This record gives sequence, C-alpha cells and structure tokens, in this order.
Amino acid sequence: MKKNLSFFRATLSFFLFSVFSNFAVAQNTLDKANLTASTPAAVAYSLRKMSTAYTGKAIQVRRSSDDTLLDIGFTANGDLDTAALKTFVGANNCFVATWYDQSGNGRNLATTGASQPSIVSNGAIYRRNSRPTLFHDANDGLAYSGADYMTTLPLSVNMVGGSNSTSATFRRAIQGSNNWLIGPYNNEHTWYANGFNHQIGTPWSTTEVEVFTMIEPLTNASTSWRKGVSQSTGNSKGTPGKVQTGIQGAHTEGLDGFISEFLGFNSELNTIDRESLETNQIAYYSFPVIVQNTKIFVDLAATGTGNGTSWTNAFTDFQAGINAAAAGDSVFVAKGTYQPASGVS
Repeated sequence: MKKNLSFFRATLSFFLFSVFSNFAVAQNTLDKANLTASTPAAVAYSLRKMSTAYTGKAIQVRRSSDDTLLDIGFTANGDLDTAALKTFVGANNCFVATWYDQSGNGRNLATTGASQPSIVSNGAIYRRNSRPTLFHDANDGLAYSGADYMTTLPLSVNMVGGSNSTSATFRRAIQGSNNWLIGPYNNEHTWYANGFNHQIGTPWSTTEVEVFTMIEPLTNASTSWRKGVSQSTGNSKGTPGKVQTGIQGAHTEGLDGFISEFLGFNSELNTIDRESLETNQIAYYSFPVIVQNTKIFVDLAATGTGNGTSWTNAFTDFQAGINAAAAGDSVFVAKGTYQPASGVS
C-alpha cells in the first residue's frame, strides 16, 4: 500500500510539474502580425500588440525626475498607450527599463541606469513613421539575462529599425551573445553571422525605420530582405545565441538609432510567412510598397539544387514553382506542356 501511495504521489507531482511548466511557457500566436500558430516566435518585442493571446504590458519605463517605474500597456486598438505614458512622464525624459517579450517565452529584455534606451525626451515621444520607437544612443542596450536560445540552425530574425546618424563607426542594432549582428555597421547595411554576409553601401535611413529580415536555413543559402526586396548576400552561417539590442552582446558597439520591434524564430521563415509579416509591418509603419520581380525557373530535366533561381537550379515540378512565386514574380518553364501539381507531359 505504501509503495502504491508513493507511486501515486510521484505520478501526481510529475503531472502537476508538467502542466504548470507548459502553462508558464505557453506560446502566443503572433496573429496581429499576420502569422499563424505554425510559425512560433522564440522572442517578440514591439511597441504594438503582436498577439491576441498576449495579456501583458509593452514596456516598463523609468521617469527621469524621480526614477519611478511604471508598466505601459496597449490601447484597445493594440497601439502603445501613449496617453498613459505622457501623463506619467510630463515634461521630463523617460527611459525603457524592460521590454516585455510577447512570444509567451518570458524572455524579457532589461537593463539599468545609463544604458536604458529613451522613449520620451522633454515630454515628446520619440517617433519614426509616426509610430513610437526606442532611441538607442551609442551607449544604450537591452539584454536578456537567461540562457541562450538561438543556438542551432535554421533561424530567422526580423526587425523594424533605423539610424540616427551617418557615422561610419561600428554600430549594432541587434546583436547576439555570440558575434552576430544586424546594423548600420560602418554606415553600411550589414549582416554578420560568423562572417560578413553583406556590407551594402546604401546606408540605413535617418528619417524613417525600415523592415529587415535575415534568414539562415540549415542547408540552403541564407537570404536577406530590406523592405521586401532581396539583398545580395553571402552564405556565412552562425548563431546569435540570444538576440539583444545596442551595446548588449558580444561587443559594446552601440547603435545611435531606433528600434520599433524585432522578432526571432528558431525556424526558417518560408516565403509566405515572411511576406505576410513584412506586409503587415509595411502597412502598420506606412512604408512605401515595393513590388518584387523575381524570376523563377522550372525545368523537369534540371539537375541542380532545385531552388528555382536559375535554369541549372530550376524546380523540376511546376507546382513548386507556382508555390514559390509572389505578387510581381515571373515563372519561366522549359519547353514542354506543364500542368499544376504534375510534371511535364
């Protein structure tokens, strides 16, 4: 009897531990960013509400006049509650002590004192594209104190950010606990992942925030996107460990710029999910829409990688070519009669 009772207690304890552990890390679908439950985020930070399921606040702020802290949430429309923020701050300055993770994983970013980014200056909210944003000077950054969580491929990182200067210094917007970065590094659009994937001469905007997406598949070539347009990129592969802002990470190289939101995924965003997310961000932040015109190739006899980027590497299935196409793209097929969901006949 005692043995059976001990077994019952052990079983009940394990059951309760499992239930409450799963409850504590319940995943939030980022439906307000046009994503579904099949694309869970590892982290999600934004000054707007990203998930209907998320019930927490956006940020915790510190008022400069007396260092009082206050959590700031969202309006009924899902925007940052700027009325509450301005009432709290008055004509003072205000800094972000904590940026809450909306993914459901509880990976909040935080810091103290002089390294806290600003959201209000002399009573005026920092804005880009008419939306609130976090201003990181060269000494600011927010960090996650827990264990690394982006340690294997595939992975994807998406952010909405911009620059405040044309300084040709080493500047990082998002960086990892490992040497991994996205930023206006040397005043160039830069992505480093265990090697430079690109350092593109067109600098980040100093008047608006832009959408940037970097994708590292497990075996396929890495891709980089800027406001929905593919960027020429190398194929260095590296993992950030965890993603943080500004000076927080492998190197204390600050941003001097703005971050409005950023997301991390332990998965390779497919074309549909990436475009859905970026279309949502373009609409919310009022970016000009840029139509991509990608050429996609289909040839049953192709023997290359099968990614559709050239005749050598063409898709061998017509339906795969159709599935890969987005608005404005063109699908080219080799000689023959093709049908959707079949080969050539």
